Parts: sequence; C-alpha cells; structure tokens
Amino acid sequence: MHKYISRVMLIVMLSLIIVGTGVGFADSSNEMYTTAVKTANWLYESGLDEWNAVAVSPYIDLKTADYSYERNLESVITTDSARYILGDRAMDKDISMWTENLIKAQLENGKFADRINRNGESLVNAHVWGILGLYSGYVDDYDKTSALEWLINNQNADGSFSVFVEDEEVAGSPDLTAMAVCAMSAAGLESSSDEITKAMAFVENWILNAESTRNGASTESISWWIMAKKFIGEDLLESDKSMLDAYRLEDGSYTHFKAGKRGSGMATYHALLATSDFESGTSWMKDLRYSKGLKTLGGSFLTIDRIVELAKTDQIGSDKAGYFTWETIREALKAQ
Repeated sequence: MHKYISRVMLIVMLSLIIVGTGVGFADSSNEMYTTAVKTANWLYESGLDEWNAVAVSPYIDLKTADYSYERNLESVITTDSARYILGDRAMDKDISMWTENLIKAQLENGKFADRINRNGESLVNAHVWGILGLYSGYVDDYDKTSALEWLINNQNADGSFSVFVEDEEVAGSPDLTAMAVCAMSAAGLESSSDEITKAMAFVENWILNAESTRNGASTESISWWIMAKKFIGEDLLESDKSMLDAYRLEDGSYTHFKAGKRGSGMATYHALLATSDFESGTSWMKDLRYSKGLKTLGGSFLTIDRIVELAKTDQIGSDKAGYFTWETIREALKAQ
C-alpha cells in the first residue's frame, strides 16, 4: 500500500479524532461561550430530557455528570424515537433501537408514519423528524427520494408547512417550516431550490412581522430560523443573535415571548442549540451526524465510506505538507 493517503481523506480523519465529544466546539474565552455556559447550567439544574441533553452537551460533560432521563421503551410515537436518537447520540449511547423504529415506520408512499407501527398519515412533523432523526444518527438506509417527494408535495403554496396534512388552508407554522427546510436539505434537496427558497422566505417574513409586535415572534421560532439558515449553509448575522438575545433573562434562561418574566425550559434549549450553531461554525445536527458518528463505529475504526462522505462536506481543514502518514494517524488514535 502506498505510504501516503490523499490529503482530503486524512485531514477529515484527523479532524474527527481531535474534535472531541461535544455538539459544538467553542473558544471558552469569548463572551458568547460564557453566556452559553450559564444557560446550559440553568437547563441542567432544572432537570434534563433528550433535547436538553443535546443542547448542554457542548458545555457540560454528560459522561461524568450525574445525569439520566427516562425513555419510554413502549412508545410507538415516531417523534419519540427521533428525539431519543438526538439525546442518546449526544451522550454516545447506542441508538440502533430508535433508528430501526424510524426505518420501519416509512410507508410505501415515502411518508414516515405518525407511529412506528405504521399507523397514521396526518402529522407532517412525524415525517420531518423521521428524516432528521435518521440524518442525525447517520443512517441513510431508507428511501430518501420518496421521503423528499412526500414532503415537497405537502408544502403549502406560500412555502410554509402545516402541522397536519389536512390543514393546507390554515396558516403554516414558522417553526415546522424551518424544520422542514432542514429535512428537505438532509434528504438531498439543494439549498437553492425553489422549495427551500420559498420556505425560508416564509419564515423570515413571519418573524420580521411578529417582531414588530409587543410579544415579538418567539424564542423557538427565531431559534429555528437560525438553525435552518446554518443547516443549509447561509451566513448567520449579528442581527440574528441580537434578535434571539432579546428573550434572554439575567439567570441565563430564555422566555417564550418578549414580555415573559420567567424562563421556559423549551425556549431555553432552543436558544442554546441556536447559540451553539453560532459558536461551532456548523449545524448541531451535522455535528451529531459527523463528529459523533465518524469518531468511532461501535468503538471500532472509521470506515472509508464514511470518510469519503465527510470529505464531500465543508468540514475539511488543510495541512501545509499536504499529507499525513499512517504512523501519524496511529499515534493520534493512541492519544485518545
């Protein structure tokens, strides 16, 4: 075998070795990081669930923390399996049960059923999180083409997505629409597509209009707007973060609406996820997929297929010499 491997492949491999275990990797000296730690501690002390685990994992070592949450092993709700993937992935736990549930839930028409027993075709969010759950778990063994077609076929004329399939005449949800943007992209749709462009325009217009009112939009809506932008590769602006920060309280928590006086757990984990997108330079879902999934495979070595896939993303550094030897890689692995 040739002594050297292509620069791209080795840089990708080494970047995965050194990135660590958090969802985001921030400079601990900056102000944003300090504020985020305060928020993470607020969430941790208020009691965690799967979503909170993902949100706090860049700032609190969940492997050593006194932390656990209940999983309903009997649940047939599709979105439950999806959120268990997120939480368990953040904690480096086995997610095979949950990914298998989602794969079995996909119907012949491409939709992820509302329940993993393949019943129910009304909930758009069940489909969206079927896609995003498998994406975050680095599982692609499902029919992406039909999944994407189903989602596109259920997009409203204004670019939005409604919670229920039969709600086409009802105003779309900005939060779900931003999630659907991530799902369409995860299923292979180009960020410049008409479908994603219209969806993003809907969310942006909704937020800007809502922000002109006393209560504002909501922490959740602004957070998903930020997360969707990051997921499809758009630049995040300082104004995006300023808009989100208007909902933050002194104790580090976030309110649902601007007029709120008490922190909301749901609003706070949304805001922390969006903040980690600013800090890490990549989407937290992409971090779950690549940094977690490619670091090890059940404790074994990386596969070439996964390295090649990561090489196609933007998560590639550079090296002055251009090459690394196998000996260098082995030494780096031993140091972990």
